[in-house]
Amino acid sequence: MEIRRLLWLLVCLANFEERLCAKYVDLSNRGLTSVPEDIAPDVTHLYLNDNDITRIRETDFNDKYLNLADLRLQVNDIISIKSGCFKGTIIKLLNLNSNKLTSIPDLHEVSNTLTGLNLISNEITTITFDELSYLTKLTFLYLSNNHLTTLPDIAQFMPSLNKLRLKENPLDCCCSNVWLKQIRTGLDLQLSDFPCKHPFGWNSTTWDDITEDMILRQPCQASSPTPRLCDRVIREN
Repeated sequence: MEIRRLLWLLVCLANFEERLCAKYVDLSNRGLTSVPEDIAPDVTHLYLNDNDITRIRETDFNDKYLNLADLRLQVNDIISIKSGCFKGTIIKLLNLNSNKLTSIPDLHEVSNTLTGLNLISNEITTITFDELSYLTKLTFLYLSNNHLTTLPDIAQFMPSLNKLRLKENPLDCCCSNVWLKQIRTGLDLQLSDFPCKHPFGWNSTTWDDITEDMILRQPCQASSPTPRLCDRVIREN
């Protein structure tokens, strides 16, 4: 019993120290059009949400904020994020909800630390395997309210993922998306009640009423970014 109490005390002290050392900088709702240059270098939690920022430049973060773990950029007008712009940070949580991104940003610089990525309400139309496969530490990925029709098998290359949000996307319920019917135990997948935009006859059919076999037999539209997956899935089944 005494050992348990000692362990509990050590955990509490460690958590207290983490909170005590945290440095919060809140610059939300300031009418900013770019990331300011005078942010405290020891910042751990940076809130830049609800501004008018349009671009994230390489010089905005590179080797500036070595302790930055939580970055919130939601509700801006961001259309581009420079590749490798988070070098030198330890970002764990990145919120890009409600911006104007058309593709997944390059996050290789934080691939070893990033555990949560929120891209809800952007303008993303396609996602390729290479854009996400290196983010193996993610525990949650939010992609709801974009323009996605097909996706690579995200669950297969993200072993730590336990929450995947795909609501309000015009999904093509064809063979390359059959993995959505094969979700492993422990992964919480959220789709719209009627997720299938294509084929047309399925747009009023619930996900529960659409079977794996139905999806396997459904060819993908020509615009599908993963047409080869269909051939592989059909042959295996």
